[in-house]
Amino acid sequence: MLKDSDKPSLLVDTLLELSIQEKRLKDIVSYTELKATVDSTVTNLKSEINKKVIECLEGVQTLLNNEMTLYVDAFYGEHTAHPTIKLSETNYEFCHNEDSGTGKSYANLIALDFSIFKLTNLPALIHDLILFKNIEIHAFEEILKTYTTFEKQSFIAVDELKKYNSEIIKLINSKTFLELSSNRLAFKVSWKKLK
Repeated sequence: MLKDSDKPSLLVDTLLELSIQEKRLKDIVSYTELKATVDSTVTNLKSEINKKVIECLEGVQTLLNNEMTLYVDAFYGEHTAHPTIKLSETNYEFCHNEDSGTGKSYANLIALDFSIFKLTNLPALIHDLILFKNIEIHAFEEILKTYTTFEKQSFIAVDELKKYNSEIIKLINSKTFLELSSNRLAFKVSWKKLK
């Protein structure tokens, strides 16, 4: 055919161009198909990851809620409102349910802290006395006993010991390692006197 043609090189060049163009189009089609497959796989993987995250969060949520129930029952007795925590991928909701008084809310928070402390590798727990101020005395006494059940380190600040029963005062005194007073100041400074 080339022998009979007037311009054989033009025909060869055209065939070569068409062949290159065909290869490019096949590559584009192949890339498009590959991209669609990859995109579909990525979408499926993201969906699976989200499902697993939600399953894990629900599992953690169940563990925490079950533990908090046990602690709150120990603090207040069995027929009390139990707090619940609801976890999502981006936030959480801590609900006090039917009892949202200040003291009960702080006790609920302590129950959450105890639950996390028990269920994780958290090495230490610190609570300041501001948490204890509004908690009923009998509930605080049960909370104090609960601190002693952990094998891990916990630090708390307590004042006004005389309002607790003798067993609790004895327990506090046996565990005290630092006691501050007007004569024993933290950092040798009275913060009340600073201007």
